[in-house]
Amino acid sequence: MSDKFDRPETKPQRRYLIVGEPRCGGSMLAEALRLTGQAGVPLEYLNRRLIDAYAARTGFTEETLPLDNYISFLLRRRTTSNGVFVLKALVSQLVPFYRRGPAAVRFLRGFERIVLIHRRDKLAQAISYYRAIETDAWTSLDK
Repeated sequence: MSDKFDRPETKPQRRYLIVGEPRCGGSMLAEALRLTGQAGVPLEYLNRRLIDAYAARTGFTEETLPLDNYISFLLRRRTTSNGVFVLKALVSQLVPFYRRGPAAVRFLRGFERIVLIHRRDKLAQAISYYRAIETDAWTSLDK
């Protein structure tokens, strides 16, 4: 969670959540939205890797990181100048995050729209998932 994607501080006016399963095209959609410069910086912020990276960036561990700090950072620094914040999440990330307490619940309930994405070709999805596990390359940016 480097400062590479940090934006100037902006208060979100509209909040969208993209939810899908692994290898369904959610990352491709999120990257396309990010490249418009008008749809926030939609990354998998509930992914433990990103939470750990933010904790390290701020001198915390994942266990000691105040959740309110993380959420506040996301809303302020990953919102585009037009006030749009977008979060991409896997279904498997939502429940563990929701269980982190009241701050997580408030954050997840604050989305105006939820976009559910799925992949019709389940065999291709399974093959893609297997390849990602074997290579640890989850997006084209990981290669």
